[in-house]
Amino acid sequence: MKVLVVEDIPKVADVLSEFLKIMGFCPQTAFDAESALKKLQKNKFAFLVIDGNLPDKDGPSLVKEIKRTYLHIPILGISSNFYSQAFLKAGANAFLLKPFTFAEFKQRIEKIINSHYVLFNNKLFPFSPQVIK
Repeated sequence: MKVLVVEDIPKVADVLSEFLKIMGFCPQTAFDAESALKKLQKNKFAFLVIDGNLPDKDGPSLVKEIKRTYLHIPILGISSNFYSQAFLKAGANAFLLKPFTFAEFKQRIEKIINSHYVLFNNKLFPFSPQVIK
């Protein structure tokens, strides 16, 4: 499953990507909001990890913009600032305050996966509430 990490600090993006690789995901990175939006147009991602402080836009504003087009894509907001309420109001599914441990990161990702995907024959499929009537 592909994951997009939107983080402007390359070393932090590398660490997050390594965490995601350990968890079995295939991360891609974007270092600003504009690059993230371009990657979203060209790729299908299982979920996004978005930093609060990007050079061209704050994270919650990017989440709000993404949710207008990609309503069902899960998003984890991360920041060293107290953006939690702003991220959640913008439509993020979860938030982590930096610094955080690998265990905390893994727990949030697993919660996102468990609430948005169904495991069938060892494959994850997007869960769609519209299918269940």
